[in-house]
Amino acid sequence: MFTYDRLNTIMRSRNNNLCRNKCIMMCSNNVHFKFQKLLTLPKTGLYSIHLSAYDKAGNYRSARRLVLYDSQSHISHNPNKHTRADSGAKNTNYTWIVNNTSVIKIAWSGRFRNVLHDQNKWLNRMSPSHDISNLYDDFTGIITVKGTKNVYGKFVIQDFFL
Repeated sequence: MFTYDRLNTIMRSRNNNLCRNKCIMMCSNNVHFKFQKLLTLPKTGLYSIHLSAYDKAGNYRSARRLVLYDSQSHISHNPNKHTRADSGAKNTNYTWIVNNTSVIKIAWSGRFRNVLHDQNKWLNRMSPSHDISNLYDDFTGIITVKGTKNVYGKFVIQDFFL
């Protein structure tokens, strides 16, 4: 049987690690669900969801998953940084790929910035939670407790054939 314990907002601590700020939703142990639960997040932010599994004797283990919800931020670009095809020809200023290649390398690091994510440090390392063992903490995916390196880039792929 599973129950979600807490939905917490995240804040930045003095050492720039992220930590739990306040609990915004709590579930009592007698509210159970089998496969899914719809959570409506109140506003843009980084959230920590704690999921607990209980046995009939009342023993439990908790896991944590970080969720970044963003419905309002704006991505700006740095006009002094350029997107370029590193696979491109030097004589075309890396604009055109003139040699037959199976690998295309595109560089845009430092070109884009999400001010909201940057100011709130939502990609920083997360402080450990005393009630979550490392075995059940969020170490997989893009947003993890280890933090995510911000390369100030964005990624969109569009392919087409002529």
